[in-house]
Parts: sequence; structure tokens; C-alpha cells
Amino acid sequence: MTDELHTLEAKFERLKEQVIHLKNLAGKVKSAEDLKNDFAKEAAAERLFQIALEVTLDIGRMIISMENLPRPETNDEIFGVLSKAGIIPQKYAKKAFGMGRFRNILVHGYMIVDENRIFENLQKLSLFAEYTKYISEYILKKLEK
Repeated sequence: MTDELHTLEAKFERLKEQVIHLKNLAGKVKSAEDLKNDFAKEAAAERLFQIALEVTLDIGRMIISMENLPRPETNDEIFGVLSKAGIIPQKYAKKAFGMGRFRNILVHGYMIVDENRIFENLQKLSLFAEYTKYISEYILKKLEK
């Protein structure tokens, strides 16, 4: 499990970096209209979210693989699988549902990215910290065994 732990640690570090940048950006963005009128802020938010979401989902896929859990068919199902296995709370999984879809829009549906959706997600950055907390707790329990 040491190789997986090193990989997870690197992913957590990358996620932390992205969230720091997103928080800084969120402090400068007062509305969806602000994003609409400032291409640099909108482009930065999109890319930072894309990476943060990709890392979040990768971490989930790694845990699912390590635990030999059922493979999710969609990105949003990752949270459901982790919840059913008791790795993250169901309440959190419900709040996080939609993150996978948002990632897909950023990557594949770039023609329909809506500034309102970006702004809404800038208000939900605590989801990343919660996720990190739950996954870290799971890893610590695994190491204690």
C-alpha cells in the first residue's frame, strides 16, 4: 500500500494547491456577472476546477480500486460507491453529487459552461476540504489495522 499512499499524498497536495488558488479567486469574484465580464477570471476558475475535480475523482477511483469495490459507471457514482462502503458519509455523498457532472461539463461540454454554475461552485469550496478529511480518516484507519 506504500506506493498507493505516495500517489494519494501527491494527489492530496495537488488538490490543496488548486483549492488555495480557487479560494483566492473566489475572494475576487463577487458575482457570476463578474466572471462573465472578466475572461481571465472565468478561464482561471474553469481550469482550477477542472484539475481539482479530476484529482478528487481520481482519489475516489483509487480508493475504489484498492478496496475492490464496485466500479462506478459515472463520475458522480464514485461518491455513492464510497458512501455505501462507509468511506464517506451518505450526507456528504449527496452534497458532492454533481461534482462529477461539473467536471464533465468543463472537459467535454466546454461550449455550455455557465458563469452562474462556476460562481455557485466557488461558494462550495468546503466540499473539497470535507472530502480530504473523510478520505484521510479512512487512510489512517487502514494504517492502524
